[in-house]
Amino acid sequence: MASRGEKLRRSLAFMLGLLECLIFGCFFGWAALVYVLKGDGVYSHLCIGGNETAAVQSTKELNQVVNTSGSNDVTTAGTNQSAAFPSCQAQDEMFSLCFTISVFMMGVSQFFIGWILDTLGIRFCRICGLVFFVSGCLMVAFASVDIPELIFPGYTFMTIGGVHVFITNFRICDFFDTFQLSVVTIYNAAIDTSGTIFLFLKLLYDAGFQRSHCFIFLAVLSLVLVLISTFVFLPTKFIVPRSVVRLNAKRDHAVAEGEDGDKKIETDVDVAIQGNSTEDETVHPFHHYILTRVFFFHLIWLGLYQLRLIYFMGSLDVWIRRVTNNEEAEVSHYTNAASVAWVFAVIGGPLEGLILHFENRRLHREGKSYYDRIQPAAIPQTIGTTLILVLSILVLFPIKQLLYIQFVLMVLSKNFLFGLGFAFLVMAFPGCHFGKISGVLIGINSVVCLLQYPFFIWAAHNETAVNIFLLCMVVVTYVQPIHLAIGDRFKK
Repeated sequence: MASRGEKLRRSLAFMLGLLECLIFGCFFGWAALVYVLKGDGVYSHLCIGGNETAAVQSTKELNQVVNTSGSNDVTTAGTNQSAAFPSCQAQDEMFSLCFTISVFMMGVSQFFIGWILDTLGIRFCRICGLVFFVSGCLMVAFASVDIPELIFPGYTFMTIGGVHVFITNFRICDFFDTFQLSVVTIYNAAIDTSGTIFLFLKLLYDAGFQRSHCFIFLAVLSLVLVLISTFVFLPTKFIVPRSVVRLNAKRDHAVAEGEDGDKKIETDVDVAIQGNSTEDETVHPFHHYILTRVFFFHLIWLGLYQLRLIYFMGSLDVWIRRVTNNEEAEVSHYTNAASVAWVFAVIGGPLEGLILHFENRRLHREGKSYYDRIQPAAIPQTIGTTLILVLSILVLFPIKQLLYIQFVLMVLSKNFLFGLGFAFLVMAFPGCHFGKISGVLIGINSVVCLLQYPFFIWAAHNETAVNIFLLCMVVVTYVQPIHLAIGDRFKK
């Protein structure tokens, strides 16, 4: 039995990890950040004959207007600053390129994160993530009309740092026995909800606060949280699963009593360390699993699903402006609504976990085969695919009233995408290869996500054709849940 102090330590580690997920996933609120960056005139020089000086002059003219009116109220400048800078397709393309590169680098970095986590341990991985995230926050804080290029490395570093931290947080599930999948889905819901952080940034910006102050505060807060959690509550290298702790205690007790069966107990310990393998299964080398049919179909499901979702998220500001005919008040309103919609992740995350847990109990069989163990993911993945399919259909109709439904579907779709993406890896592959397999999976998908930028260029000429093409890709993702439902029959 664990001591009271050990239980408290695990509970505090879980709570701090939850807070970190609420902060380090803030980069998902991209649309709200774009609104603020446009208000500050970042890359607005692209809309004035390519002359950066003209954009800087707009700021000076705005200050002259404020000073002439006899008011030094910061709120007036902050609220009306967006009207001083023009917006155009070239600026939108630059922000889309920034988002595309950031998503790509986030995915590529996960391959190295998997290796770092499996070899160098939790502490080193978290410190690397902290350095990236804090550096990114400071770069975004000081990006301006004069140095807009800081947005590219700044936002990219934030995404890379955030992924470092919350992937290590997923291993906190090893502190718990029967609630491993629940911890993963709760953390995933917290990461999705963190998109509202940029909503608070936008509201503070509209109230007159400077973007630089907000991001400096975010950097300091993340620094404090990670340092406390890393050096006080988490181990230096690895989190030993509770099942392994109990089996080690059982083995030590058997040795002390002089009982037979040490070999059997040691085998049980090895199985527990390996993860989801049963005693009659051999844990193969890492490359064996990435060449399996299960990994291939999961790669298709995750890649195409993510491409559709990431494209919608990256072009959300442009989509809102098109639907609202670029009316600034309505753009601000719907941008706020899109950020508020991330709160629905609190519902979507646990709901996805409950469905997966229910399916796991419903399909429970004694002596389960490999396909029997992963088959419970079929229904949740079907639901997730259907959600993104409905979203893909709704964007074919540029109607303002449908935007609210699209925002909710965006959040729920992302819940099922990343929650099931990681939960399925826990179900389907040995825990000792989790970091490397997840790194390869997301790394390959990040290359697929590079297609969102040419899609964005294509959409400038024919957006309907792009949406129809993406709709067809979403239909293809049904191959994964069908494969899981068929199971062993497909294998034969």
